[in-house]
Amino acid sequence: MSVLEKAILNLAEALDDLEGRIEGGADKSAAKTDQLMAAHKQARVAREHTEEAARDLSISIKELHRLLETDDDPAGADDNDKKASSA
Repeated sequence: MSVLEKAILNLAEALDDLEGRIEGGADKSAAKTDQLMAAHKQARVAREHTEEAARDLSISIKELHRLLETDDDPAGADDNDKKASSA
């Protein structure tokens, strides 16, 4: 797992913790229910966006690895072999 993926997962965990604290705070402070529910919703949306970003990043990293592996075995080598065998 890359450093970026770990950082995003740590961020997602922090957002989960924040969401838990907000839920706990909602029980203690009925007077601020509207504010706490809005914060809870924002934390949930932020967590969803973070999870989506982590998935997108993972896909991008895998694609980059695939492209780098393809570059290590260039297709041009096959063309040179064909030219040498036809000469």
